[in-house]
Order: sequence, then structure tokens, then C-alpha cells
Amino acid sequence: MFCFRKAVILLHRGGEEDLDRAGEYQNTAMTANIADMILQFLLFGLAADSGNPKLLLSVGLFLAYCASIWLLEAVLIRQIQKTDPMKKGEMGSLRFGRDWLESCDEAERLGIYKASYKSFQALNTLCPVMEAVALIGKIMFDTGNFPIILVTIFWAVQSGVYCAYSAQYDRRGTGE
Repeated sequence: MFCFRKAVILLHRGGEEDLDRAGEYQNTAMTANIADMILQFLLFGLAADSGNPKLLLSVGLFLAYCASIWLLEAVLIRQIQKTDPMKKGEMGSLRFGRDWLESCDEAERLGIYKASYKSFQALNTLCPVMEAVALIGKIMFDTGNFPIILVTIFWAVQSGVYCAYSAQYDRRGTGE
């Protein structure tokens, strides 16, 4: 919320440097929003068990918090679209990601592509480590096969999607 408010103040000033700083605050707010969502899923997952006497309250708080995160993201997207009318996409649409990417200029697309590839590389490094931890957990703490299967499925989907799209774009000769 702090970064969001700072962006609004800078956008009202309207100077070129203010607009650049507002964009940085918007990016920081979006990153914090995603981190909040991940944290909420973690906390809800930890609280969701039959021994929790306030499970219903936990579900209600989780849903309310997720809705507020989604609304804040929608407001941020609208704010970015007001600043840059070239940005397209309706937040509730299933095509939002595609429409947004199509409305980005070449430099923005290149940044998105580079970040995507870096995240692919990071996950390809992390997945074997997670597999090893799951295996150690099975051997030392009798956690069973489910963590190993879960990590394997995650790793296979992530790598499969990357390889399939990579092959598709190689055949077409374009990154679009």
C-alpha cells in the first residue's frame, strides 16, 4: 500500500522523472502483492487441518485477503493503463496476459522474456534440490512418496511447458 500511495502522489505531479519513479513504485507494489498472495497460501495451508478449531475463520480470512489482493492488483493495472493508454487488457479476462503482452513495446517484451527465462533457469536449479530434500524427508522422517511425486509433477510441467513453447516458437521463427 505504501508503494501504491507513493505512485499515486508521483503520478499527480506529472513530471517525467516523477512518472519514472511512479513506475518503479508500481512494480514494487505488484511484487509485494504477489509475495503477499504466496504468503497467504502458505499460512492457509499451515492452518488448514482438522485439529484447527477455527478452520472456518481461517477459510473466511483467507478468501477475504485473496479478494483484497486481487482488487489491489486490479487497481494497480488500471493505474498503469491510465499512465500508459497503450497498455491493453481487462483484469477479469482470461486473455489478460496475452493482451497485456501484445500491448508492450519491444523493450518491455524483451525484459519479460529475459525474466521468464531466468525464472525457468532458477526453477531448473531448485527442483533437483527439492527432490533431494523430499527424498531425505522420506528416508529420515518417513514422509512418504507424495512430496517426491509433487515435486516431480511440478518440475515436469514447468519443463514441459517451456520445451513445448520453445519448439513451437522455433518452428514459427518468431517470439510472438
